[in-house]
Amino acid sequence: MTYYNYIRTPCKIQQYISEGLIKYRFSQLPEEYRQILIKVQDPGFYRHKGFDAETPGAGWTTVTQSLAKHFYFRKFKPGWRKIPQTAYARFALHPNMSKELQMDFFINISYYGKGKKGILPASEYYFKKRPEELDRDEFISLIAVLNSPNELNPEDNPEANRERVRKIKRYLKGDYTPEGVLDNWYKGA
Repeated sequence: MTYYNYIRTPCKIQQYISEGLIKYRFSQLPEEYRQILIKVQDPGFYRHKGFDAETPGAGWTTVTQSLAKHFYFRKFKPGWRKIPQTAYARFALHPNMSKELQMDFFINISYYGKGKKGILPASEYYFKKRPEELDRDEFISLIAVLNSPNELNPEDNPEANRERVRKIKRYLKGDYTPEGVLDNWYKGA
């Protein structure tokens, strides 16, 4: 992590806001949907400081680390780049962004397959509705896509999407407990 990037973080955040990157606010989602999104994508979100190596089901990447990919890397490839990604998340983004703002950015930059970036365009494309108008299953279907947008989108792979939704619903209901940090696919569900 370069000191230059660290000190430029507040400017980067303001630049993205002024460019209109946030087209839909996390607060526009119903409370239940906000809870579902966090529990599935980053269950330790409100406890961690950008990185989570403890919460079962957290996976390799927190919401803050996802933002670090967008903010600091032109082309992110897994491997050794995970180290600076984690450092940026922990020491640059976490102290400079509220959790609410992190979620605002996350739902607007996440890729949902079929060329759709952001929850609003994805929701309108797949379901012809705004995100807050989706029923619970439609919302979970949209969130299911985030683990692997090309393989799990409901248009190209409806069966894979339905299976992922089934597993997420078992997890949300409490019928499945992830078997460690990396079990964000809920393999045993």
